[in-house]
Amino acid sequence: MVAQITTANTNPTELLLGGTGGTRIIIPDQSAWNVDVRFVAKTATGANAAIQNFTGVIVRDGTSTTYAAGTSDAAITEVGTTNAAFAVAADDTNESLKLTVTSGAAGLLRASARIQLTQIDY
Repeated sequence: MVAQITTANTNPTELLLGGTGGTRIIIPDQSAWNVDVRFVAKTATGANAAIQNFTGVIVRDGTSTTYAAGTSDAAITEVGTTNAAFAVAADDTNESLKLTVTSGAAGLLRASARIQLTQIDY
């Protein structure tokens, strides 16, 4: 799966499947996912880009969705300066995996995330 968004917001902006106006990454009830997320972002101008990778587990049990980061979360790597910040969390309201990016630099920042999942249901 690929989620993406373009933002100039200094508050976290959610990446969606299909980009702006897209859909959230909903986890089915009574499921657990091994989640591998690889973020990349680039500013609209200049040679500024950033990457960060996350690995973790997300589980949904009825109306409760929880994300736990794995041991392989990596630090952000930048070329130039984006001041981007990436995050992976559970969205308990929407029962989904929530991927966000914050633009710390002036101007537009485009972000994309490749999401790999391994699912188990009960």
